[in-house]
Amino acid sequence: MRSKSSDGFTLIEIILVIFLVSILFATSVPKFKNAGIASKLTQTKRDHLYLESGLQAYFSDWRGYPRQNDPNDPSQQGLKSLTFPIAYLAEVPKDPFSDSTVYGNPLSDLTEYEAGSGCPPGLASIEFGWPNVNNGTCIHSYLLMGLGPNQSDDTLGNDFWPHGGNSANPQVRLFSYSPTNGSESRGDIYRMMGAFAQGYFQLDDEIIGQPQTKMVVKEDD
Repeated sequence: MRSKSSDGFTLIEIILVIFLVSILFATSVPKFKNAGIASKLTQTKRDHLYLESGLQAYFSDWRGYPRQNDPNDPSQQGLKSLTFPIAYLAEVPKDPFSDSTVYGNPLSDLTEYEAGSGCPPGLASIEFGWPNVNNGTCIHSYLLMGLGPNQSDDTLGNDFWPHGGNSANPQVRLFSYSPTNGSESRGDIYRMMGAFAQGYFQLDDEIIGQPQTKMVVKEDD
């Protein structure tokens, strides 16, 4: 039998070392990835609380929330109202999960959170066919949305928020992220404020509110 050289390793020993290193690498990568996801989830919730503080201060001054926010639509930049002309917040935070291809567009930088508004100035959602009204009055509510770990927009109809129309199936459908479905599973991260319970939308398996009738808009004074 050939003995091992005193100044080297046998081929079997080298292969064994490579095998052990590959196992350690394979088991450590998911842990590092999950730690990164957990950190971004915490950041999203912290950002939503920060934005809510600015939104509530804005509401107190103007008796309404700003218009909806879409990072890809220059006409829907409601969150910027929190920094100018009155600085309710120092800055609008960016969604930590937006650093990928989102909405079909390649994004090299982080973008702001998307948001829906129940009664924005000028009733912006008229352009989408459903005025922001309920029994002839505005529903003052706001919806903040984070993309979640799958880095995909899983919310339907946020431009109508919280008015889901008059059909049996609301046009506004929210699908919440839950880590119990997998660390990178489908779903967005939400924070709702205001009188959203007066609207009509679906949150996961629950339908909130009643179908609404399309009617003439009455803007708040």
